[in-house]
Amino acid sequence: MKRYQKLIQEAAGTSNYSQLAIAIEAPTTSVHEWATHGYKVPQYKSLEKIAAYFKVPLPTLLMEADDPRLQIVDALYKADEKEIHTVAFMLGIKL
Repeated sequence: MKRYQKLIQEAAGTSNYSQLAIAIEAPTTSVHEWATHGYKVPQYKSLEKIAAYFKVPLPTLLMEADDPRLQIVDALYKADEKEIHTVAFMLGIKL
């Protein structure tokens, strides 16, 4: 299951996709299909809105929901500048 599917399903709870659909300005039927059908993938603009709504990095939405790398990406996404410089230093990366 892709991350966007899991996020949508968790937000919808008992299959109520209308609130999320309103928030991201998408048809409820589309949101339902994205969450329940693996072959239905949102268009890029919709993915941008989903990422903004859930406050997650856009590229991670297409990753598998159980990918352990998500935790690392999310942590860096939420890190402040000092934390990013610390990680870069530890990895030997010049910023």
